Amino acid sequence: MKKLSVFLLLILFNSFSFLFAQNIPTTIIKDEDMKGYKKKKFFQIAALGGFVNPLFILNDDYNASPYVGLDFAYRLNKETALFFEGNYIMLDNKDSLAPSRKYLEFAIGSRFYFRAKGVRSSFFFEVAAGPYIFMQSSKVLDSISYDSKTIGKMGMNAGMGGEMVLTNHLFIMVKAKYNYIIESQVTKSYVSGSMGLMIRF
Repeated sequence: MKKLSVFLLLILFNSFSFLFAQNIPTTIIKDEDMKGYKKKKFFQIAALGGFVNPLFILNDDYNASPYVGLDFAYRLNKETALFFEGNYIMLDNKDSLAPSRKYLEFAIGSRFYFRAKGVRSSFFFEVAAGPYIFMQSSKVLDSISYDSKTIGKMGMNAGMGGEMVLTNHLFIMVKAKYNYIIESQVTKSYVSGSMGLMIRF
């Protein structure tokens, strides 16, 4: 599973690099007004799916795991957006007998765009912070009993991505991020890669 997630992350990076290196006819517009293309003061929402690859202490207990999420943003101007994201991570235990575990992640942050003149696709960097909620189900196995629990910690993430045009209102979003959960004695972190569809309103 770990090799699969690394492979999928590489595919995401390669796809991102390839698509931005091409002169896609639907992306380049000679008319500098770019009629119908919104540049600022609009909302957008994206549905994403991908994998997380646990690092450090999380890597001791979990394999690469799938996740799904939503990304909601408001574009302030051509270069900046404020966004909120929520992700549901289905942790894959290395111990097959362990109870099911998951992370529910919420974050608010800023996104900084870079776009060539006359091109509708764009590249961005983003940073965000918010609660990372760990959830474990209860389970009884022979003499071992696991209690259900929910633990919330603050965390931060940062990464890069791109929005690749399909139409003036429909885009493909790609993101790769490093996530850090703030703990006093251990380092809990993971990298994530995702892809999905984004709609502008």
